[in-house]
Amino acid sequence: MRLISLGLRNVYQHDDLTLNLEFGTTGITGINGAGKSNMVDGALYFAITGKTCEGTNKSDMLNWHASTGHTELLFSHDADIYKLVRNLHNSTAKLTCPDDSEFKPRTNKEANEFVEDALGMSFAMFYESCWVPQGTLTSILTMSHSQRMSFFQRLADTRKAETIRGVLQDSLNNLPNYIDRSTDIENLAEGIRLLEDEIIPQSQKAIDDYTGSKGEYDKLMGTVEVTVKTKSEVDYNTGVNTALNDLSDAQETVATFKSVNNLEEDKTHVPPISTEEEMAKDRYTKYLRYKEDYDKANKQIQELAVPEEVEVDEGLSQAASKARLRVQKGQETYKMAKDQVCPTCRRAFEFEGGEEERGQIIASFEKELAEHKDLQKRDDKNREEVMTYANAQDKYRTRKKDLDIDLAAAEEQMVKYEGHGHDPEVYITRTNECKEYTDWLKRLREKQDKLRTLELAVTRAEVNLKTAKEQVYVTAEDAEAAKEFKESYEELVECLQRAGNTHAAAKARLDANKTQHATYVEEQELRAKIHSASILLKRAREVLHRDQLPKLVMRKMLYGLNALLDNYLGLFTTPFTAFINEDFDFMVSFAGTDPKPAKVLSGGQKVALSIAFRFAISDLNSSSVPLLVLDEPTNHLDEENVQKVGEVLDKAREMTEDGVIVLIATHEESLHPHFTRVVNVDDLTA
Repeated sequence: MRLISLGLRNVYQHDDLTLNLEFGTTGITGINGAGKSNMVDGALYFAITGKTCEGTNKSDMLNWHASTGHTELLFSHDADIYKLVRNLHNSTAKLTCPDDSEFKPRTNKEANEFVEDALGMSFAMFYESCWVPQGTLTSILTMSHSQRMSFFQRLADTRKAETIRGVLQDSLNNLPNYIDRSTDIENLAEGIRLLEDEIIPQSQKAIDDYTGSKGEYDKLMGTVEVTVKTKSEVDYNTGVNTALNDLSDAQETVATFKSVNNLEEDKTHVPPISTEEEMAKDRYTKYLRYKEDYDKANKQIQELAVPEEVEVDEGLSQAASKARLRVQKGQETYKMAKDQVCPTCRRAFEFEGGEEERGQIIASFEKELAEHKDLQKRDDKNREEVMTYANAQDKYRTRKKDLDIDLAAAEEQMVKYEGHGHDPEVYITRTNECKEYTDWLKRLREKQDKLRTLELAVTRAEVNLKTAKEQVYVTAEDAEAAKEFKESYEELVECLQRAGNTHAAAKARLDANKTQHATYVEEQELRAKIHSASILLKRAREVLHRDQLPKLVMRKMLYGLNALLDNYLGLFTTPFTAFINEDFDFMVSFAGTDPKPAKVLSGGQKVALSIAFRFAISDLNSSSVPLLVLDEPTNHLDEENVQKVGEVLDKAREMTEDGVIVLIATHEESLHPHFTRVVNVDDLTA
């Protein structure tokens, strides 16, 4: 992967800036606040990885007066040129290949995966290998051992290993636990041997013996069954005597029933009530019902009261009307006398006769008013009584009309059913005679049915007696012998059944033992495999421990790293050699001296060793993307050490111009002669 150029649009202080990324050492200069560090540290790293440096976010990178901003990275890979645009105002990215029409544009995750694949390492490892933040050039030599180990852990990118280690631990925790079944397997094997060699053959032999004996018994069992089912002589005699007694009892019961019940009695036939008689009775019933309705309506007419007539009192009505007119006429004068105010002009008013006349007017009006109220009350009551009489008269006429209709209807029906031809006394007599005859006939039939039942019992007793006498029987000796033979046969069958059950149970137990034996053998094999897997997982977990993995990874790299470190120190013509031991401590040796910790070096020597280490790490880990970024490497260095940095850069220039991009942000003008080129941030344009 070869970086070509970096474009910034509204990123940090830069509205529109393009930096060409060329081989050699490029010094990035500018006044304080011009955005040197932001460009080579934060912006370049974001353009490549989409990640921000520690302590910043994308909103910090966006130009304060802009709402949108992005980076544009141009790079080549496998002979194709790609353009990667990353937005600051949202979380989108787009990777395109302008020269390849078949290349499908990739966004976000796909773009990151493509870039990581091109880098040949993770973004985190890329940062640790290629970036030296401001003020940290020599910190690798001066930091504590634990801090240096943490650096190498990040350099080795052991985060995934920690995840794998967690998975391994989960796998260890989830491994099934099988108990040792060796003793159970031996016991089951012995049980299987006993079943196959002894118990099952013995039960099979018993079955064969019992089956042979049963065959001999089966030949005689048919005759024995007949003998067993045949009655004995004692049972035969008992059966005959019982049948004789049953016949005698049945015959005696018939004779007794006939003597007690007179079945020859006869009675004169009484015909049932005819249809004509029933119809006459129905007409008679309807006649009585309508006669009752007629009498009821006639009685209600007789009891109906005629309302007492009330007429309107015209004289009273006229008197009340005249009194009302007098009150209306005198009301204005009365109000004037009462209020002593003229109703027209609303001024005080006095009568000619004074208070006496005023009092007479008031008394006279109030008398006429009382008389008017009395007359009006009596007139209202008279009118109310007249209205009540009118309502009562209407109700009377309506009720009288309804009763007259009911009376006429009842009378019409009475005439219709008057010739009913029904005599109640004769009908009752006929009904009683019919019931008496019917009851007698029912009792007679019940006696006849009972007699037939008793005679049928006699017939059955005669048949039973005949059957009992025709039965075949055997002697007591033959019956006893057959019984003993059958009992022996049943005992033999029971023994055969028990032997069969024992044999089946033994075979079932054999199958179960074999199945259990196979299961235990399989569990035992799994137990051995799980034990081996557990040992391997534990070893792998130990290897992947965060305190061990960087050592294992870096120890493998130490030979190449130390060789590169020695090569760069030789290039820089330092008076010492250096190497990193297996504990990841920097050791140095001067001519003819034993190795000592790097802390014995002077400031300038530490600068040379630190730059050599950074070049070595960059060469070793990022050969696919040769890049080294130094942000203010002379920060906090004295003039002598700044001069040493310049000397080292002079000696590294030819090597970097052959294929390494080194970007150095600095405000030290004394370093300018040592760079391949110098770029002032203020002079950069798109």
